[in-house]
Amino acid sequence: MNKIQFANSRYDAINRLVAVGAVLEVVVDPLGSTYSNLVWDLYRVTKREEGDTLENLLSAARFLRWRLMTHPQPIELNGPIRDVSTAVISEIVRLRGSLATDVEKLLDSLENSVKAIASSDPPVGRVILDMLKRSEDERETVVVAVNAAAARGTEMWLGDRRISVRSQGDLSRERKIWKREIAVGPPKIFQSGLLTAPSAPSVTFALPEWFRDGTVPRSPIAEYADDPIVIRAIESKERPQEEELEASVQFENDLSPQPIWGLGNSLEREPEKDEIIVRLVLLSGELAIFLDDGERIRCLDPNQPKGERVNFTDVSAVGVGTYLLLREGQTERRFLYDEAIKLMGSKGPDVETSQSLWKSLLHERLIRSGSSHVENELQILGVRTIDRVRAWTETTLVRPQNLRDFEILLNWLEVPVESTLTLANELRRKRSRASADIRERLEDAVDESDLTQMEVTGYLKMDLGIDGVRGMIAARVLGIAPNSDIISRAEARIPFPSSRSKWLE
Repeated sequence: MNKIQFANSRYDAINRLVAVGAVLEVVVDPLGSTYSNLVWDLYRVTKREEGDTLENLLSAARFLRWRLMTHPQPIELNGPIRDVSTAVISEIVRLRGSLATDVEKLLDSLENSVKAIASSDPPVGRVILDMLKRSEDERETVVVAVNAAAARGTEMWLGDRRISVRSQGDLSRERKIWKREIAVGPPKIFQSGLLTAPSAPSVTFALPEWFRDGTVPRSPIAEYADDPIVIRAIESKERPQEEELEASVQFENDLSPQPIWGLGNSLEREPEKDEIIVRLVLLSGELAIFLDDGERIRCLDPNQPKGERVNFTDVSAVGVGTYLLLREGQTERRFLYDEAIKLMGSKGPDVETSQSLWKSLLHERLIRSGSSHVENELQILGVRTIDRVRAWTETTLVRPQNLRDFEILLNWLEVPVESTLTLANELRRKRSRASADIRERLEDAVDESDLTQMEVTGYLKMDLGIDGVRGMIAARVLGIAPNSDIISRAEARIPFPSSRSKWLE
């Protein structure tokens, strides 16, 4: 099928789906329903209790609830559900004897419920098999999993039947139109493209009855379109309407997998010279970094063709799902800065002296007068990127991106403009040269790596073959803290182990 034929087939699929709507195959699941209600009780008790005694248990319990929706294979093939069930029970055992009587009773009920789940086949799986048996041609039906890890488990289960299984990402990259899609889970957990750019004219979502939010996601640009694509959701069976839609949505938001952030710093003081304001970013592979507000960070896009997967992105654009490329034990910015200084040759010491001068003077002004006062003064003088003033003191930041801003800043600091600007520009060019070399090595390493495995595990380690330099890690962003912290500059952007990301899909 060529591109034109594929585009026409996709338009036909959209038109058909708009006309008939998407089906929500609601599956009766008594064990899951009991468990879901107990997790809700646990959530309310956790919010009531002081401290974070129950937070780890709640995180594991939420994660098991999520996997009950996304991993439909029989329990003997369902390591993901068995493993999390064991973890939930372990947390319950750990807490025994340290809680009030009513909470202990709740834990007893929760433990019994988890044990029942860990010894029973998920009802959603049986319903999916029934739907496949009723299909006129199983070969033209594709089962869609929420991610690569879930797809792998489902494929192992359905492999003997030669049923096609895809993650949503795989499906979007294929140039094929199927007769029917069966998505494992509710519409809420899938991206809107599954419906607004469907790979089949018939889409069915198989979900347990205890998942309350049946809303269908819409494209982010739908609100700006004159005639947006609207897909109706048709439930296969009526469910009791016990609450308003807003309450159902909030209920599912509260019980979805999410990190434990804590309170964070109040930021009542200015950072010291060797400190920086950051936010905690949780990554796949049980890793995390402290991310500052720098201008750019290296990232990886596995959906791009070879040779175009490694790029920079604005820090402000980093979000859940972004793959960051990070250096083990040292930031890439520090490495590139040091390499650029080496490439400067005999001018290296002069450059370092020049850089240190204007950054030290700026830092002194910030400490003496405060950020707000400094920003106001510079803004009056014509500086545009006021929000970057604190970041300009960073050792590895060569100069403000806006050249005019840099000139105004140097004049305000009473630093020689011409010599400082010339050295900074030359250092910037050397750093670009070092960065281009790193990018080529990264592209080669990525091309030689198994990106499918990365999508399953969420991270990938690569060796660039550079003497004295540790490897690189590609890891997916799972969450970004709402609160900021102040840390040592040396700790920013360096990956470290973190158990906070353990119970995030």
